[in-house]
This record gives sequence, structure tokens and C-alpha cells, in this order.
Amino acid sequence: CGRAHRFPTMSSVDLGFSYAAAVVLVTVTAVAILVRRDADTVTGRWFSSTDPLAAHPSVRREMAKKERLRNAAKKVAVWAPTGLPEGQHLARKWIVLDLGLRPAPGAYSLDPNEWLLTVTLPDGASATLTYADIVELGAARYADCQWHCVTGWSATNLSYDGVPLAKVLAHPKVLAAAGGDAPHWAWLYQRAADGYTAPILREDAMAEGNLLALSFNGEPLTMEHGGPRLLLPALYGWKSCKWMVEIQLCELYQPGFWERCGCHPRGRHAFNERFREGLSAAIWAGLAAAPGVYRLVGGYSVWIWVMQVG
Repeated sequence: CGRAHRFPTMSSVDLGFSYAAAVVLVTVTAVAILVRRDADTVTGRWFSSTDPLAAHPSVRREMAKKERLRNAAKKVAVWAPTGLPEGQHLARKWIVLDLGLRPAPGAYSLDPNEWLLTVTLPDGASATLTYADIVELGAARYADCQWHCVTGWSATNLSYDGVPLAKVLAHPKVLAAAGGDAPHWAWLYQRAADGYTAPILREDAMAEGNLLALSFNGEPLTMEHGGPRLLLPALYGWKSCKWMVEIQLCELYQPGFWERCGCHPRGRHAFNERFREGLSAAIWAGLAAAPGVYRLVGGYSVWIWVMQVG
């Protein structure tokens, strides 16, 4: 009593990490409150009982992770190099991101002799395409491609081999299932072997440069990168399903997994269409500061680790 107490001092690094931890804690708490309070308005039931994926613990962790990363553009666009869309930051490679799930045994195969893709028409008729059916359409190499993730990273100088999506949808088997004529549809809806789904507006799906990618940097697409999948240069990466097993051509819009969680129906990076307008956009915008803390305090490696591991 009466003696002066000396309190321990903190370095700038300690303060930085303490600040980062505080931001993360506040962000997660705020999201939990907002989601509980406004779930119906933002997502149409955040963890809807009608969506089997949303109940899985791994998916919940991935969703919470992406909540912290989604709208980095609003606060940290200063990091974006020239030539990247607004709010995007250059990554050193094509990063592996997904919901943390994998297809059940027997639900998906990378073996070219077993891989199948079903194309379902609006009237319910369908055609099943094999790997050989796709290759016979004429695969070509597409160099200097870019991949833009809604969480804020972009990979450039990527090389894919694949077939134009328009050719896949005009395959003779598909036309035969449609009675010989090109089917009428307004939305393309992808379904993956793990239950993931994603819609694409016809105008966006039929844009030049879209393809069904079969290989990456000269090697067949691996399981971690999702096997043969759509490459959609004008759209954010969440619009491309890993482990795709079906393309449904629909006349009406159906929200996919992330669209039900507040993402934009179209997802064009040139227009910064990360999330739909309204309350969901306001909530996502409130999370924008967290990714900036990770990158500023921890650097590139911490930033990538947070996105991949959470």
C-alpha cells in the first residue's frame, strides 16, 4: 500500500494482435446478434431447416469465416493492384476454399471413365454427358486467366484447359433430349455432389470466355480444386460449383447456397456485386474491417491462413 506499481508495457506487435483479437471478438459477437435478430430478413432463415448443408458444423464454421471476410473491398480497397476489380487483393496462387465438406464415397469420381454430368431441361428431360463426350467437343487452352473470390483475393496468370460452356449446352445429347431444338431457359443452376448449389443468369452463363474447365496448369483438376468445373471470368468464384454433377436449365430463379445467405443473385465482380441490396448488404458491410486487421497485422500468410482455416 502506498508503493507505486509498474504495469507491464506492450510492444506495438502485442498491441496489434490484441487489437486484432478484439476486432474479431466484437465482429463475431455482432454477427451472432445480427444473425439471430435479423436472420429471416437477411437470408430467408439463416440456417434454414430446409437447407441440409447449413446444419453441418463444418459448413457453419465456413460460413462464419466468410462472414468475417466477405466485404473487404469497402475498407481496404487501397491494397488492390492496378487491373484487379475493386476491393480485390492479389494472392500468390489459386487458393483452395470450400465449405469444408467432401462428396460422400461413391457420389463423385474424378476417374474419366466414371465422371458424369447430367444436364436437366426445364421440362424435366435430361441428358447425361461423359468425360469423353466433353473432350470430343474440342478442349483448348485458356491462358492468363484470373479468379476473383468474393472474400477479397484474386489469382492471376492461371492456365486452364477446357471446353466452352455454350458448346456443352449445345451437345447433341442435350439437343436430342430437348426434341432437336435448343431449350428455352433463363437461369442455369449448378448442383454439386456435396449439396452445394449456385445459380447463373443466362446472359452471364452464355458470355464469351466461359468454359467447363478440365485441367489447371496442364494437370487434371484435382479433388481439392473440385474436379471439372465452370470457369466464369466475369463472376466471383462462389458461382462455380466444385464437384459439379448436374446443370439444371430453369425458367425461374432459384437461390443457391450463398444466395440464401445474402449474396447477390448475379455476382459480377465488375459491378462489385458481392451481396444483394438491403439489410444484408448493411450487415456484410459492417464486417469489412476484420480482413484488413488480419492482413495489416499478420501479413500475407496470416491473411491466407484465416481464409482457409478460419
